[in-house]
Amino acid sequence: MAPSDHAPTGLADDHVLLAIDYTVHDPVLDGVYDPRWVSLTAEGTLVHERRDVDATLGTTLKKLDANGLDRAWAAIRRSGVITDGKLDLPGFMSEHGPLTSFDFRVDDGTRSTRLTIDSLGSEGVYPDDPPVPAGEMALRAAARRLLDDLRAIRGEDPWTPPALLLWWRTEVPGDWDAKIVAWSLSVDLATAGHSIAHAVWDRCVRLDGSEAAAVARFAQTLPIDHLVELDGVRYAINIRAIHADEISEVKCP
Repeated sequence: MAPSDHAPTGLADDHVLLAIDYTVHDPVLDGVYDPRWVSLTAEGTLVHERRDVDATLGTTLKKLDANGLDRAWAAIRRSGVITDGKLDLPGFMSEHGPLTSFDFRVDDGTRSTRLTIDSLGSEGVYPDDPPVPAGEMALRAAARRLLDDLRAIRGEDPWTPPALLLWWRTEVPGDWDAKIVAWSLSVDLATAGHSIAHAVWDRCVRLDGSEAAAVARFAQTLPIDHLVELDGVRYAINIRAIHADEISEVKCP
């Protein structure tokens, strides 16, 4: 079948047509934060990370109709990210960390591709260090436009992940101006999960199903700079959402 601007049909509703991960290559963040910026399933569910809102879990969901799904798929096709490859950005950007990359994964049911673009958006900061080939610059620009196109059609409804990792630590002096919120959930932050060796976080637990949903709903109301209080002890928490296509892959260390 020739490529078309119409979204593929006949696939399972939960088939992931597009997944875009934004990775910060920093060991302190490894496994702690959710790299998924965008996912689009065959039924038209668009999940989009709202990094412009002040929320511990700011991911939103929109159910696209047939026209909206075709519009999103056409944007994916135009962008040219349906290809395998890795676009490095050496020179200055590789010498000053942390390095970042966007990982575009597209699967139309017959072909699956992965394109990784390092330091997307930084190619114009130091254009001669080193010079970037014109063809690569065009693909980088098209990939940025795709992100803008999907941002323009994203939803506002909070998205509830099927599972999540809950990370937390006790209060530190730098938290002096944090917003204090009572912890009213069933997870006992004094004993849940297990302690971990980490530069920032003290404990981690994986939650699934209704437990994950309850924590997600709570986290969607929490500002990024927060402390929760339980039995007189204050904690900072962080959420790493687990998406349906990675349900068996993500766990606490």
